[in-house]
Amino acid sequence: MEDFRWPACAERLAQVPLALDEHAQGEDQPAHDISAAAALGDTLFLAADECAGLEVLHRAADGYAEHRRVELRKAFDLPGGDSEMDIEGVAVCDDWLWIVGSHSLTRKKPKKGRPLDEKGLARLTKLNDNHNRMFLGRMPLRPLGGGRWDVCTGEYDGRRPQMLPVGKHVSPLFKILREHPLIGPFTVISAKENGLDVEGLIVKADRVGLGLRGPVINGWALIVEVEVHSEAGGLELASGLTTHFLDLGGLGIRDLKRLGDEVLILAGPTMKLDGPTQVFRWSGWGKRAANGDLLHHPSRVLELPFGDRCDHPEAMAAIEHEGEERLLVVCDAPGPNRLVAGRVLADVFPLPS
Repeated sequence: MEDFRWPACAERLAQVPLALDEHAQGEDQPAHDISAAAALGDTLFLAADECAGLEVLHRAADGYAEHRRVELRKAFDLPGGDSEMDIEGVAVCDDWLWIVGSHSLTRKKPKKGRPLDEKGLARLTKLNDNHNRMFLGRMPLRPLGGGRWDVCTGEYDGRRPQMLPVGKHVSPLFKILREHPLIGPFTVISAKENGLDVEGLIVKADRVGLGLRGPVINGWALIVEVEVHSEAGGLELASGLTTHFLDLGGLGIRDLKRLGDEVLILAGPTMKLDGPTQVFRWSGWGKRAANGDLLHHPSRVLELPFGDRCDHPEAMAAIEHEGEERLLVVCDAPGPNRLVAGRVLADVFPLPS
């Protein structure tokens, strides 16, 4: 008889401590809300969605340490100043570190500790438009030797940080998303209610792919692609939007990683809830079926564990662990068992082939 039970979770190989909390206190510690990750050699680049910076760590005898915060306002003219950028994707390509914000709206919440009354309902009707979330840019990477790298806020080797221009209310990227016949209606909906929410970034030369947590349309997730060129010290869009529909079993995209010509997809619920989290492997980025079908069917290769209102897999990176290439997975809303002596524990899984 066929077994219809939910598949078992992948076996975790190890846990790796990330020493992130040296420069923050309380709930502002980046360990509590890591949203994006990328690795290069012995360096790990992380982003926490409640700030406007990057967290840079280097491999140590026990995990990753030597935490340094990189304030992005020192590299870019951010329209929202120091306000949070909701960075949801980072990617390394050709000695650049690429960064993307969620491009999403947020719903104003009722005040904590108060009953949900008419004033609370009135707050729920308001959507916030944070200009810093409309960010897409890149920063030069500088080798430090010994497999370590740093990200530069100023000029290095003839290269400077570059970004797409962001006006008061819109960026060129958000504009073409807003004008798309399928995606456009979701650009006025809150991010965690199946509204537009960029989470995941892949780059190859001038091609930039963005994974969408939302919207999920007809049960299909989306990767949208644009071509980006360097122009007059900044970046500019050189193409319209290309859409790739992916059958991920109704899940949205939480992170993307390019491995050569293949893409790993971290998939999870579009809403803010506990639910299945899976890793898919897709060999068809940029390819279309011979019959012109735009729908792709990536292979599900890992089933990841998740917690009860905590421990939601949110970011991943391909790292070397004990001489083998492995998958590092970092959780948002880490449970108390993950927060140990000022460090947060990330999980190491086999890198599925």
